[in-house]
Amino acid sequence: MKNTLTLLLGLLVIGTAISCKKEGCTDETANNYDAEAKTDNGTCTYAPVVATLTTSTINAITINSATGGGEISNTGTHTIKVVGLCWSTTSNPTINDSKTTHFYNTNNFSSTMEGLTENTTYYVRAYATSDAGTAYGNEITFTTLQIGLPTLTTTTPTLMTTFQISTGGNITDDGYAAVTERGVCWGTTPNPTINEPHATDIGTGTGAFTLNLTNLQSETTYYIRAYATNSAGTAYGQEITYVNPHVSFIGEYYQGGVVFYLDQTGEHGLICALDDQSIGAAWGCQVVTGATLGNYFEGATNTSTIINNACNTPGIAADLCAGYSFGGYSDWFLPSTQELLTLQQNRNQVNNTATANGGSNLALNYYWSSTELDINSATVSYFNTVASTISSTKSDLNYVRAIRAF
Repeated sequence: MKNTLTLLLGLLVIGTAISCKKEGCTDETANNYDAEAKTDNGTCTYAPVVATLTTSTINAITINSATGGGEISNTGTHTIKVVGLCWSTTSNPTINDSKTTHFYNTNNFSSTMEGLTENTTYYVRAYATSDAGTAYGNEITFTTLQIGLPTLTTTTPTLMTTFQISTGGNITDDGYAAVTERGVCWGTTPNPTINEPHATDIGTGTGAFTLNLTNLQSETTYYIRAYATNSAGTAYGQEITYVNPHVSFIGEYYQGGVVFYLDQTGEHGLICALDDQSIGAAWGCQVVTGATLGNYFEGATNTSTIINNACNTPGIAADLCAGYSFGGYSDWFLPSTQELLTLQQNRNQVNNTATANGGSNLALNYYWSSTELDINSATVSYFNTVASTISSTKSDLNYVRAIRAF
C-alpha cells in the first residue's frame, strides 16, 4: 500500500512539472513571442528587416548632371536586388520619383543623375530594395550650376602692316555651355560690340585664337575687344585701345617732302626734298672715305662717313644735303645707290606732288649718290626712263636732291 502511494505521488509531481513547461516562441525579437512560454516550440516568425544605408556626398555637379552614391552598413534580412539614387525638387524623394537603378553587387555604389535642370535645387536619397522592401539613406540637397557668359581676354594687337594688325583672344571659361562663336570686334568709339565691324574665328570652344584685322585707317584710334558667344549670350574681353600709325603711300606729301619708298610694313620709308639742292655740285674729296654702303636706309650713314672723314668741303653734294633744313626737319642726307634708283623709278609721282606743293621736277640729268666706288669715283644715276647707275668722277658737277627717312 505504501509503495503504491509513493508511486502515485511521483507521477503527480512529474505531471505537474511537465504541465509547467509551456511551449511557445521564446525569442523576444519574433513576431509571435510568448512571454509565458518556457519551451520554444519552433514556431517563431519574424518581420522582414530592410537594409540600413547612408547617402554619399554629391559631387561633379554641372548644369544638368551630378554624381552621388550610397554606403550600405546592414543588408537586412533579405538579399538586396537593386540600389541607386532617387531625387526630386521636393523633400523626401522616393523610387516613385526620378531615380537611377543598378544591380546590387557591393555595399558602396556610385551613380550619376542626368537630365537635371540648370540652377535648380534637388533633394537626393540613396536607396536599396530587397523583398523586405526599400530602404532610404539620409537626404542631401544640392543645386545645379547655372549657364553663364564665357570668360575671356583680348590679345594685345601686333602690327603686321600699317593696314593690318594681328590680335585675338583667349577663352578661359565657357560658362558651362559650349562656345559656338568667337572673334574680335572693333570700332573708333569705346566698347565695340558684334553689332559693329567684327571678325569671326572659324573655331569654337575655349582656348586661344588669333585673327588679323585689315583695312585700318591711317593715324586712327581703334577700340578692340575679343568676344565669345554661348547659349547665355555674348561676352567680351577687356578693351584695348590701339592707335594705328600713319599710313603713307608713294607720292604722298609728308614730313617736308615727297614719299618715294616704303618698306614692307608701310610704317617706314624715304622722302625726297621738293627741290634740288644743286644743279652742279661735285661729290668732292679725292680720298677713300669708306662711304660704300648702297642699300635702303644707308645713305644717312654714307653721308655722315663722308663728312667725318676729311671730306667736309662746303658745297659738295654730301655737305649740301646734310646742311639742308625744311618743314621742321634737318636730318636730310645724300641717297645711297639703291635709294637713288628707287627715286628715279618713282620720279613721276614725286614730280606731280613736288610741283603741286611749290617744288620742282627731278631733272633729266645725272644725280649724285652717296655710294663711293674708289678714291676717284662714286655712282650717279641718269634720271631718264631707265633706272640705272654709272660711275662718275668725284670732281664732276652733277645734280643733288636730298632725302630723309621716317
